[in-house]
Amino acid sequence: MSYQKIDKKKILRLKKIKSLSYPKIQSVIGYLNSNIMNFILKMKEAKMKLINLAEYLTNKGINYDLNNTIQIRLKDDFRLSICSPLDALDYFETMLLKNDSCFYDEDSGYEDICRFETYDKVYEEILRVQDYFTSKEEKKEKEKEEVDLSSIMNIILKMNDGKKKIDNLAEYLTNKGINYDLNNTIQITLIDDFRLSICSPLDAPDYFETMLLKNDNCFYDKDCSYEDVCRFESYEEVYEEILRVQDYFDNKYAGDKIILKPK
Repeated sequence: MSYQKIDKKKILRLKKIKSLSYPKIQSVIGYLNSNIMNFILKMKEAKMKLINLAEYLTNKGINYDLNNTIQIRLKDDFRLSICSPLDALDYFETMLLKNDSCFYDEDSGYEDICRFETYDKVYEEILRVQDYFTSKEEKKEKEKEEVDLSSIMNIILKMNDGKKKIDNLAEYLTNKGINYDLNNTIQITLIDDFRLSICSPLDAPDYFETMLLKNDNCFYDKDCSYEDVCRFESYEEVYEEILRVQDYFDNKYAGDKIILKPK
């Protein structure tokens, strides 16, 4: 013989339902229907308020998107959303959105949602927020221009300093009897199509940078210790490097010596 487990809670619920009289059930249903109707009426009222506001804003020349809310496009992904809240139908509620999510911005006055009673107040708020975002964008652009100008000036100053350093180094090498070509860099002709290029790098103005070239392209030669560019701090170090590289090429390749060593 099998036994079924008795659900006591289920029995109690059934007893409560049975204890309800027909009039009580009707009363509950009526109460629910009344609440549903009130909710529907509020939604209709809120919708009409929003449509009337939209018409007002159209006459004021405001562009917007209208669905369940009025949305004013601002800058980038920002919007100002306007609705008529069901819990406060005497007001319009504005909210700042970014990428369709609520966005809080203390500087714009949106640490929370804002509420306004009249069309005029909503219109003034739209203008205020638009002005805020326009001014913010103009300020950002101005700061960017100032930064760009400052960066350009810094580059120009660095280039001038680098040019002076190269000119001074060239004078030193001339006194040492070194032949070279001078433009933006000092170039020492080695053997055939090989050259040693010397510059003052913008990212390291305290150094001279040497690079091995072949046919005007960077050339890497492990045996010559040029797996990368090399850097030197003083004129003397650069001069010694020129002599070292020339000796290396003299020993490796046949050709006339271009660099004149001091007697």
